[in-house]
Amino acid sequence: MSQNPQPTPQNDEVVKAFFLGRAVVETALEGLEAAFTDCLSALGKWDAERQQKMREFADRVVAKAEQARGQAAQQAATTEKLDLQATIDNLRAEIAYLRTELQLYRDRQG
Repeated sequence: MSQNPQPTPQNDEVVKAFFLGRAVVETALEGLEAAFTDCLSALGKWDAERQQKMREFADRVVAKAEQARGQAAQQAATTEKLDLQATIDNLRAEIAYLRTELQLYRDRQG
């Protein structure tokens, strides 16, 4: 023979309080879980945006460096071309001078 306590209004209130407390805890945990998930989602989004911005920054830096390098190479080539042209002009002037001097020498000898 088992003893089953008869439901009493006091026992009924205790059972209600137990289930009410349990429901409060479960609901609170669900809210915390949702908040934690939202927080992790926001953190992941922020990290992805940060990485994208860093990639864009690195791309801009590389592009500027390439542009500067190209400009420097172009400037060096222009300078080298001008220097080469100046050297050629100087050599032509010296050749013309030497021809004139040689012609004067031949005229005196001759």
